[in-house]
Amino acid sequence: MPINKKSFYSFIESECGVRGFSGIAVLNLSAGKLIPFRDILAKTYLGNQNPDWPEYMRRTAELRADPIKLLPWAKSLAIFAFPLNSIPVNENFLPQTDNDELSGLVAGYAGRIDYHSYLTEKIYIFAGSLQKYLGKNFGVEIFVDTKPLAEKSLAAFSGLGAVGLNSCLLCKGEGGGTCLGVLAMDIELPETEPVDFSAPCSACGICVDRCPTGAITGKPGEFKYKKCRSYLTMEKKGVLEEDDRKNLGEWIFGCDICTSPCPGSKIPPPLKVDLEWLLLEDDSTVGKIIKNSALSYPGLKLLRRNAVCVLGNKPSAKGKSILAKFAGLANAN
Repeated sequence: MPINKKSFYSFIESECGVRGFSGIAVLNLSAGKLIPFRDILAKTYLGNQNPDWPEYMRRTAELRADPIKLLPWAKSLAIFAFPLNSIPVNENFLPQTDNDELSGLVAGYAGRIDYHSYLTEKIYIFAGSLQKYLGKNFGVEIFVDTKPLAEKSLAAFSGLGAVGLNSCLLCKGEGGGTCLGVLAMDIELPETEPVDFSAPCSACGICVDRCPTGAITGKPGEFKYKKCRSYLTMEKKGVLEEDDRKNLGEWIFGCDICTSPCPGSKIPPPLKVDLEWLLLEDDSTVGKIIKNSALSYPGLKLLRRNAVCVLGNKPSAKGKSILAKFAGLANAN
């Protein structure tokens, strides 16, 4: 029996309210309108690739270019946006300090419960509600940064929001303050209607002016990933060149300078982590704390590498004495 679209849309709207999602967009992978979008993805990922792309994007370009090739069994995708500010605070986090000489900045979302596990659980509950609503079980798989999907492009194409100059998905009422997740399903579902919202970038440009590293150029679709602090602190392995170290500024994980001023964004404020503690505390203690947070992604070695670089960017007598114990850590793998 065909699914009643009006009832289905009401279900989606209700789930957003009950679960706290900023929005849910449903995309039918067998619908004809997906064909031109796949062509756009192919040109983006397989055509003239951005020379500034990180290695992992190059390695997975073929799969990012075609969600059907990545998920041949799936018939529908649901894309979820969830406000970072609504994720509960992680009470077991790295010690913080007001001593500017010995502090390093961490993007505020990392001080919340790990959004990967939190959003995965939210989507899992949604899937159960959807199965109950439809009155049948079906195959599902959930992805929160765990598959080479072009999530932002899929979200924008399905009408969940718009990609801004800062390369973030901007959602109505939340700006760039959301995380994304995807639910793949082996059933066909009606596609949701696009949200009446477009990125305010043409009349704004605050992120372009404020980006300290020049990663945001102001040209739509152009973003210099390898200059971005988030890339440098989380993705880049091994040696940080002199320019990279300078580009870190005070940040050891992420950066929200381009997202916090974005119109509508409600970004958790950055945290001032105690770098002396981070560098001198034993590995097991620090490891246990970061295990259940977003900081587990770069891991302890990169966090400490970044901490050494940040201390070097704002030298003090105390900072120099700490740095003397960590010669060579700035080149950690």
